[in-house]
Amino acid sequence: MYSLDINFLNDREGQATVAAKPTRASVPMGEQVPLMIGLAVAIALPALAGGVWFFFQIRVTSLEAQQQELQTQI
Repeated sequence: MYSLDINFLNDREGQATVAAKPTRASVPMGEQVPLMIGLAVAIALPALAGGVWFFFQIRVTSLEAQQQELQTQI
């Protein structure tokens, strides 16, 4: 029904009770190149898509204005 949990590791003497934070090893620049390329692609693709969308929105607006002008001439 109930279990008794006893942690005997806390009773040991001579060991630090607070675990030290492991240090991160620095990554050489040569190993970061694929990361930088992926980051550049991840930024460039949405920027390119946004630029194309913006261009088409401007083009549609100018074509609609041209269509309105032609409708008034008819």
